[in-house]
Amino acid sequence: MNTTDKQYQANRLAGYERLYAIIWIIISIIQILSVYLILAGIWNIFCVITSFKLEKKILNRDADVPQEYENITGLVITGIVNVLLGGILGIILVGFGFWIRQEVLAHRDIFDNTEGVSNENLTLQPSLSNYEQLEKLYELKQKGILSEEEYNKEKNRLL
Repeated sequence: MNTTDKQYQANRLAGYERLYAIIWIIISIIQILSVYLILAGIWNIFCVITSFKLEKKILNRDADVPQEYENITGLVITGIVNVLLGGILGIILVGFGFWIRQEVLAHRDIFDNTEGVSNENLTLQPSLSNYEQLEKLYELKQKGILSEEEYNKEKNRLL
């Protein structure tokens, strides 16, 4: 799998993790607003924070991402808390969490990050020649997306 395909897979998985976190935050807020479900809401907020952190790690294709998904304890606890206090929507969402886990573990090869993918260079397509990348950088600088300093740093890296 080439770098572009790996980054595409990472973006897809990060999108799932983001959606998972957003749905959980909505459920958590509703649970916290009701006195009876406040404990489930607090636990789910903790899960939301973890999911947003994982999304960033997935986008960076950090090598330790698959290890984060090896352990199912958090999902099991979330399932139990939501069976007791949260209801059917929480259980459905835990199922979605298990599906995301399966997808991450099935694509563990994208998390080697041997190509040096980072947030700083995600905007440049790896298949572009250095000349094309320089043109793209110049366009980004002209549009005000990149500062002069960022432009010079990336330009020097390419040259």
